Amino acid sequence: IEVSPSIDYTIIWLEESIIARLQPLVPLKYDTTYTVSIGTEAMSIYGMPLEEEFSFSFATREPGETPHIVATSPFDRQADASGSQPLEIRFDQPMSSAPTEAAIEISPPIDYAVIWYEDNTLAVLQPLAPLDNDTAFTVNIGAEALSTGGMPLAADYSFSFFTGMHETPRVLGTLPLDGQADIPSNHPIQIIFDQPMDTASIEAALKVSPAMDYTTTWLEANFVLMLEPVTTLAVDTGYTISIGDEAISTFGMPLAKDYSFSFTTGK
Repeated sequence: IEVSPSIDYTIIWLEESIIARLQPLVPLKYDTTYTVSIGTEAMSIYGMPLEEEFSFSFATREPGETPHIVATSPFDRQADASGSQPLEIRFDQPMSSAPTEAAIEISPPIDYAVIWYEDNTLAVLQPLAPLDNDTAFTVNIGAEALSTGGMPLAADYSFSFFTGMHETPRVLGTLPLDGQADIPSNHPIQIIFDQPMDTASIEAALKVSPAMDYTTTWLEANFVLMLEPVTTLAVDTGYTISIGDEAISTFGMPLAKDYSFSFTTGK
C-alpha cells in the first residue's frame, strides 16, 4: 500500500482480514488530493497475488467549510452495544471543544466526561458509570457545534443504540397460514413477530402479489401487523405476501432473511 502524498498511518483489519482500515496518525491536510495504491505484490491468505494494481483518489475539504460527523461508535441503531464502552464522535475537521460539548445531548441522560483526541477531530464521551443494560440511548449533536474555524455543524445529527444482546427478529406465524387454500375473500391478514417491530421499515419492506390496496394496523405493542384490503380479495386467486430483510425491529435488528407466505382465496 502506498499513499501519495505520504502520511503516517496504522492499519486495522476488519471482517476476518477482508477490510483494511487505514487510520491516519494526524488529521489529513486541507484541500489536498490523496491517492492510495495497492500493488500486485499484495496477496490473499492463500498466497494468490492481486490480479492487477488498484488505486483510488479523494480530496479533502478546504479549511472553513461546514463540519460534518463522519462516524460514531456505537454506530447508529447498533443493538448490542456494551454498557461499559465509551461513546465516540468523529468529525471531518477540528472542532471547538466548548460549543461542541454544549451541543451534545444524551437521552436518557447520563453523567460523562469528554476527552478530545486527534487534533480535536475525535470526541470520546466516557460515561462515569456503566450504562444501564437493555436500554435505548439517543445521542444528539446540535447544529450549534462549531469547528475551530467558527463554522457550525451542517445540521443536527443524532444516532441511537441499544445496550445488551438482542436476537434477530423472526415471524412466528401468519393468518392465513402459509399454503392455506379456500380463504374467504374477507379473511383477516395478520403477521405475528417474536418482538416489537419498527413499523415504518416493515411497511416499506412489505410487498403483496398480485398488488392490492390495503391499510395497515399494528396491534399488541407492534408485535402484530394486520393488513386490511380496501376491497374484498379476488376469488380463486393465489396471493403472496413478502417482507424484505431491510425490515428491522425496534431494537434496530434486521430480519435474518426475506420472509414470504402464500394463500389462495376460494371460488
